[in-house]
Amino acid sequence: MKIYKQELKTTDKQTLRLESCKILKFAEQDGKLMMWYVHDDSMDLSMFIIRIVGTGHEHSDLISGYFDTVLMSNGLVWHIYVN
Repeated sequence: MKIYKQELKTTDKQTLRLESCKILKFAEQDGKLMMWYVHDDSMDLSMFIIRIVGTGHEHSDLISGYFDTVLMSNGLVWHIYVN
């Protein structure tokens, strides 16, 4: 097993196809929104739909799967949902 990180776009919705992983954490690093995950060869290919909603922002989809809230150093607050 190894732990990796990936930078995320701050878009409303993105789909990630990651082989053999489990998401661990979302946080800011050097002003960027990052995701850390564990890679394990014994796990299957996973597809994740990541939704990023700013505080006070409208969103059209019914959102479930709350994972984390990230406070950015520039004052923005992102609420992360994973399905």
